[in-house]
Amino acid sequence: MQIERLHARGTSLELWYVNNSTLRVPPGTRKVFRLTPRYFWTMSRARYWVFNQNVHDLCKPPRGTSYLQTWHGTPLKRIANDIVNPRLTAGYAAAMRREVAAWEALLAQNEFASGVLPRAFGFDRRTIAEGYPRNDALADESLRAR
Repeated sequence: MQIERLHARGTSLELWYVNNSTLRVPPGTRKVFRLTPRYFWTMSRARYWVFNQNVHDLCKPPRGTSYLQTWHGTPLKRIANDIVNPRLTAGYAAAMRREVAAWEALLAQNEFASGVLPRAFGFDRRTIAEGYPRNDALADESLRAR
């Protein structure tokens, strides 16, 4: 689902977290640089979190905040708990378990991912097989032709 489609549905996206000042953000949003005091302040007050990677260990969703994890990419390799001989530190593994426990829902890019991602992360709540925001435009034939 593209940002424009979210706006068309009446969804307001006020903040966009960035690492780079040259990154363009969707219309109607403001840049907030990751890991700055403003980042932590806004994270602690946001009603919704939408991320495609892990959130910093210092951030925990406040009560009443919904956290949607969109992950990044279709898992065509082994990830997380599916890795046969993981070389993850105990600290990273524990942080990943805490992260997954905070997810309210997981967006899967396709039916294949909807089977792999929840199992790989040990996630047993709502998985939504609804596409991948970055690539949804490719499913629209007129946009793809352009």
